[in-house]
Amino acid sequence: IVIDAQSNWARSVALLAQNKPKEAGEALAVADRNFSVLRREQVNQQQVRWLDARIERQRARLLLRTGDRQGAVAALDRAVVALRAAEAGGAVGPTLAETELERAGVIARGGGNTESLLGNFEGAVDSLIAADAQGTVLPPAIEQYLDLLVDDSKNNPNGKSQERFFRALQAVGDPAIARQFVALQSVVTADPALAAKVQDQQDLEREITKLRFEIASRQASGQGGIGELETRRAQLEGQLLALETELQGNRAYGAVNDAPATIADVRKVLQPGEAYFKLTKVRNYAFGMLIDAEGTQIYRVPLPLVEVDPLAARVRASIDGGGDKQPLFDVGAANALFQLLVGPVAPRMLASKSLIVDTSGPLQSLPIGVLVTDRASAQRYAQTRNAAPYDYSEVNFLAKQVSISTALSPRSLIVARGLAPSAAPLPFIGFAQHLPVPVSAEIAGQKISIGSDCLVEMNAIAKLTRQLTPITARELDRAANALGITQATEVTDGAFTDTAVRARSDLDQFQVLHFATHGLTEGQWGCAKSPPALVTSLGTGDSDAILSFGEIAKLRLDANLVVLSACDTAAGVSAGAGRAAGQEEAGATLEGLVRAFLAANARAVLSTYWPISNAGQSEALIEDFYGAARTSTIGEALRVAQTRLMSDPASSHPVYWAPFFVVGDAQKNLLSGQVRTTLAPAPGGTAMGTTAR
Repeated sequence: IVIDAQSNWARSVALLAQNKPKEAGEALAVADRNFSVLRREQVNQQQVRWLDARIERQRARLLLRTGDRQGAVAALDRAVVALRAAEAGGAVGPTLAETELERAGVIARGGGNTESLLGNFEGAVDSLIAADAQGTVLPPAIEQYLDLLVDDSKNNPNGKSQERFFRALQAVGDPAIARQFVALQSVVTADPALAAKVQDQQDLEREITKLRFEIASRQASGQGGIGELETRRAQLEGQLLALETELQGNRAYGAVNDAPATIADVRKVLQPGEAYFKLTKVRNYAFGMLIDAEGTQIYRVPLPLVEVDPLAARVRASIDGGGDKQPLFDVGAANALFQLLVGPVAPRMLASKSLIVDTSGPLQSLPIGVLVTDRASAQRYAQTRNAAPYDYSEVNFLAKQVSISTALSPRSLIVARGLAPSAAPLPFIGFAQHLPVPVSAEIAGQKISIGSDCLVEMNAIAKLTRQLTPITARELDRAANALGITQATEVTDGAFTDTAVRARSDLDQFQVLHFATHGLTEGQWGCAKSPPALVTSLGTGDSDAILSFGEIAKLRLDANLVVLSACDTAAGVSAGAGRAAGQEEAGATLEGLVRAFLAANARAVLSTYWPISNAGQSEALIEDFYGAARTSTIGEALRVAQTRLMSDPASSHPVYWAPFFVVGDAQKNLLSGQVRTTLAPAPGGTAMGTTAR
C-alpha cells in the first residue's frame, strides 16, 4: 500500500511538471485513497508521516494552480504538522525546513504585515540550520525571502533584515563543501569525549527547535502553558551556549564547526579599516553583503546567474584558457563584472585598507582581485592595447588597491582570529620534489582505498606521480633565503612521503610549513567521495604517495602559515597539463585541504587557484612574499608581492600574480615571538637573501 501511494504521488508530481494539472489531480486522488487505507492498517503511523507530508505538499501546489492560496496554505500546514510529528520519532532532514519555506512563500504572495511575513521565513531558515542541511536543493521561496529582506533593509536600515539576511546566506551552501565538512568532522570527533559533546549539542539544538514550534503552535491556537515552555527553552539555550563555548575552546573542532555567526560576531574581529564581503549563489541569483565599521549593506546582483556566469567564465578563460598561447586578459569584462557583482558596495569596499572575501557562484574559481575597479583604467588599456597588448601595469585591479584574504565561512574567520600567534621555536620547514613512482611488478594489481568506497589501482597513482613534474627544492631555498634562514629544514625526494609526514612528531615546532607539490581534486579517481590530496613520494608500509585531507586534519601543527604551491613546469603558463592531471580548478581543489590544515591548527593557508608556472615570475612572487612578510602581516605581504608583479609590464598579466590567495587570519604576522625578533630586516629595508630585480 505504501508503494502504491508513493507511486501515485510521484506520478502526480511528474504530470504537474508536464503542465497537466487535471491528470495530476487524478493521480493524487488515487494516492489519497491508498493512504486512507494505510491509516486503517496496523502500521506504525509515525513511520508514514513523511508520505502524508508529501501528499499534502503536492495538494498545495495543485490548489495554487486553481488560485486557492488559502487552501494551499492549509495543506502546507498539515504537511508541517505531519513532519513535526515524524521528527519526534527521528530526524526528517531538510524536508521540514523546505516545507516551511514553501509555506512562507505562499503566504507572502498574498501580502500582509512585513514583519509577520519575514517571521515565517525566519522560522524556516532556523529549521534549515537545525537540520544541518547545507548543500541541499533549495526551494524558490528562499530567493523570495532574500528579496523581501533587501527591500525591507532599504526602508528600515536599522531593522532586523541585515541580520536575517546574513543568517539565511549561512544556511545555504555548496554540496561538495558540505561533504568535506562531514568528513573532517568525523576525523576531528574521533575522540569519544569530544564526539559525545558534539552529540549533546545536536540534541539540544533539535530540542530547542521543537520547543519553538510548540510555542508558535500554542500561540496560534490560543492554548496556555506557553510560559512553562518559554522557561524550558531558556534553560536549554543556556545549556547550549555553555556547550558551544566549551567546544569552541577545542581548536580542531572550531576549525570544522560552521555554526552561523552574527554580524556583531564578525564586526568584533574586524581590524580598523577592514571590511568583510560575502557573495553567495542562491538558486538563480547571487546575493551580496558588506560588513564594516559603518554598518552592513545587503543586495541582490541584478542579473540572473545564467547571464553572470558566462561573463565570469569569460574573464577566467582570459587568464589561462588559451592553451599553449597566453590569452589577452579581458580588462573590459573584468570591469563589467566588478560593477555587476560589487556595484552597490563598491565605494565602501574601495575605501577599506584590507578586505576579507567569502564568495561562491561567479567568484568560486575566479579571484576577486583580478576585477578592474574603474572604467577609466580599462579605457586607457583599450587605447594602448594594439601597441602593448600584454601590458596591464596601469590597470586598476582590486588587488592593487586593497589587501585581500579569504574566509571559508564567517565562523572560520572568527575562530582563526581568536587563535594566539604560533609559539613554535623554529621558523620554517619545507617539503618538495616528490619522486615519481616507477612501474613495477610489486605494485601491479595492488589497490588502495582512497576516501569512502573508492578503490584505486596503485599503478594509476604511480602514473599520475610521473605525469606531474616534481617541484624542485629551489623554491624552498629561495623562500628560506628571503626569510634570512641559512639552514632551513627541507624534506625532499625519498624522505618526502605521506607516511613520513604523518609520522613526524615535530611539525608543531615550526611556524611556517611550505608544501611545494601538486594538489589532487575531489573525485580525481572517478569516485564522487574521493577526497582532495597532496602528491608525495611513495614510502614503505601503508604509503600510497598521497597525503589526503583526512590525514592532514590529524596532523598536530602550531603554524602561523601553511603554503601550498602547485607548479606545472611542462605546461609553462598554460594550465593544460595540469587540467589533464586533474587540477582544473586548484582553488576548488585545495579548499578541502585548506580546511584540513586549519583543523590541524594553522592560522592561515596560502594556496593557489590554478597551477602556477615556474618560469620565474611566480617564484619571484613567493620570494617577495616571504621577504615582505618578515616585517608585515601575511595579507599585506601578499599584496606587496603581487603589486610588484603588477607594476612590471612583463609580469602584469593576472596569470602570474592572481592565483595566490590567503585563507584564514591574514592580519597575523608570518613569524611571531622570539623567532620574529631574531630575524631582523636586512640593511636598507630589503629582506636578506631577496634577489634584487
